[in-house]
Amino acid sequence: MNKEEYVFELDLIKIVKALWNKVVYILIATLIFGCAGFVGSRMLKTPIYQASAKLIVSTQSVGSEDVSNDRVNSAKALVETYAVVIRDRDVINQVIDELGLNESYGQLAGCISVKAISDTQIMQIIVKHPNQGIAFSVAQKLQMIAPDIIKAAVGIGSLSPVGQPYSSPYPVSPNNMTDAIFAALVGFALSCGLVMLLLFLDNTYESDADIQDDLDVLVLGVIPKVECCSTRYGYSYGYGYGYGYGYGYGHPHKSKKQAKEGK
Repeated sequence: MNKEEYVFELDLIKIVKALWNKVVYILIATLIFGCAGFVGSRMLKTPIYQASAKLIVSTQSVGSEDVSNDRVNSAKALVETYAVVIRDRDVINQVIDELGLNESYGQLAGCISVKAISDTQIMQIIVKHPNQGIAFSVAQKLQMIAPDIIKAAVGIGSLSPVGQPYSSPYPVSPNNMTDAIFAALVGFALSCGLVMLLLFLDNTYESDADIQDDLDVLVLGVIPKVECCSTRYGYSYGYGYGYGYGYGYGHPHKSKKQAKEGK
C-alpha cells in the first residue's frame, strides 16, 4: 500500500471516528427534522381527496382476424380524443353550473384527469380536490353527462358507465410518513455534513502520529501535560512535540500551517 492510499485510509478512519463520537447529536438532529417534517406536512399541506368514475369505450369491428385486440387498440386511440372533449371548457362550465360550484374553469379542470386502464376498453375519470364531497360530485356528474357529450361531439364509438363512482375516505396526499422520512434524511445528511466540515476545518495536531504523517518527520519526544507553577496569568498547562528544531513550549496545540512554517 503506497503513501497516498495510506493517507486516504487514515482520513477515512478519522471521519468515521468523528461521526461515531457525535452519533448522539446526529440521531437527535435526525429525530428533530423527522418530527418537524411530519408536523409540517400535517399542518401546512392541504389534504387532497380522490374520486373516480369508469366508463367503457365501445367501437365497431373492422373485420380483422384479431377482433378483440383491434377493439382494444381502437378504444385506446379514442380515449385520448374523449379526454380532450371531457375536459373542454364548455363541459367543465356545465358541471360547475349544474353543481353550483364557486370555482373557475381553470381551477376545476386542473383537478380532472382522464386515462385508459391498461390493455382494456375502460376509461377512468379521476378527480382530485380538497373537498371530498366536491370530488365525488364532479366524478359522478361527468360519468352521467359524458356519453351524450361524446356522442354529439365525436360521433365515433360510444361510452357507457361502469359501476358507481368511488371516493376515497382518506386523503391521497400529502403522505405524512413520506414527508417525515424525507425530512429525517435531510437532517441526517446535514448533521453528518456539519461534523465533517468541522473536522476538515480543524488544523491542529492532536498526536505525534499526526505530525509524522503530515510533515514526514521523526518525533524526538513528547512533553507530557503537567501543571506548571503560578504566573501572573494564573496556572498554565501545556504539552508539545519536538522533531529536530522543536516547537510547542507553552502551546497546547499548534496549527499545521505554523508547524510547516517553523514558527
